[in-house]
Amino acid sequence: FWRLIFQSGSQVLNGYLRGQGLIIITLACAYTLGLQLLGVPFATLIGVLTGLLTIIPYVGFSIGLFLALIMGATIEPSLAKMASILGLFAIISILENVFLIPQLIGHHLGIHPVIALLAIMIGGNLFGIPGFILATPLTAMVSQVLSNSYPRFAIWLNLTRRPAKTSARQ
Repeated sequence: FWRLIFQSGSQVLNGYLRGQGLIIITLACAYTLGLQLLGVPFATLIGVLTGLLTIIPYVGFSIGLFLALIMGATIEPSLAKMASILGLFAIISILENVFLIPQLIGHHLGIHPVIALLAIMIGGNLFGIPGFILATPLTAMVSQVLSNSYPRFAIWLNLTRRPAKTSARQ
């Protein structure tokens, strides 16, 4: 039993780190490209720093937004420039939380994206920042241990396979 738990933990941690790495790279590229298109000085540095710090919920977004607004105000202190920077960060944040995290983390951990999103929301509400960080890998580990220990449980929750695609003609 303990070997199963350690094996599951190792697989989950490996998948979680790969998924987080892809998210960091994707966000760093998105923030860098967006800030460069807006003409923000030090866009590459701010974008990469924001991407790297997104591993800590709210910290990367907050620091990146603050730095981008400060740098944007140094070259063009207009309301339109500030609004475009805010819009860029809002759009990327929405895409990250609704699409990237559930899809990439869920795919690498072997759990459904909706389960990953629910785990993040519940973990964050119950335990704050540590809950945000640990909710998805813990959910994946529990799911993997239960599906390996109790095959009926896995079939009942449909954890071992995706639903079969059916054709329109039968």
